[in-house]
Amino acid sequence: MEDQNSTFTNYLLEVQEMKIDNFRSQKRDGRVNVLATVTWEESDRPVQDGFFETDETFSEDFTCNSHSFLIGSIVPAFRYGEKRILIDGEICPELKDNLIAVLCWLRNWYYPPDRALLKIESKKWSTSTPLNSP
Repeated sequence: MEDQNSTFTNYLLEVQEMKIDNFRSQKRDGRVNVLATVTWEESDRPVQDGFFETDETFSEDFTCNSHSFLIGSIVPAFRYGEKRILIDGEICPELKDNLIAVLCWLRNWYYPPDRALLKIESKKWSTSTPLNSP
């Protein structure tokens, strides 16, 4: 018979979610940062700002793109049992499909076949244009 503590722990594992929002950029001391807030909604982990940084020389080519933060967060979210990632930004449906394929390979290599894949949710989906289109 399962005790109440393990039942509660199993419940928490079933509802864990990650949220990525508050996208922003900043310049400081000759450096450029793009940041986003990562919240493990139901997991006992602190809210953190994830960031990418470069020298101000390259700032023209440096954007605060939600794709970068999704790619950087998906493997830790899957590893720690999150059930979904909610991005408060625009995501390409083709990127989403390919990240799901990556998760399928990771599950195949490292986890039991019945491990659930996490869901990628976005408030806005971008339209993708094939590279060879006119």
